[in-house]
Amino acid sequence: MLSALLSKLPASMVADWRFGRMSVCIAVLCNDKKTLICVSDNKVNFGTFSADTIAMKDIPIYKKCTALVAGNDMEHATPILQRAVQIIYADSTPKSPEDVANSVDQAFARGCIARLKGRFFASVALRCRVSSIKVNKNARPRRI
Repeated sequence: MLSALLSKLPASMVADWRFGRMSVCIAVLCNDKKTLICVSDNKVNFGTFSADTIAMKDIPIYKKCTALVAGNDMEHATPILQRAVQIIYADSTPKSPEDVANSVDQAFARGCIARLKGRFFASVALRCRVSSIKVNKNARPRRI
């Protein structure tokens, strides 16, 4: 009787097990450093929310090259990898895995520089606004 009821339930997913914050994104180098095996899940979780088959953690970026991404702060991963793909395909020359890795590194550096510039200029703009307020408060009104 119980097996008849259980057979009608949907398949159990890892997210339903409530094991907490578990994520898988690993790579193993083998075959005398000639082969890399990548394994990742598609689970995402934050707070009390958890779902299977929703996140892509192995992202193909060039021929047989794949980027593995995982972690708590993933908002910058997609723009960095998109920029890396633009750098890779900027010319038609074949790329080695080292070239692909350098392109990802270059895209990451550009993203960091852009974020730092944004923070710096926002800080300067705020200081300019504050000092202009101070100047305006101390200025005497002119007679017309």
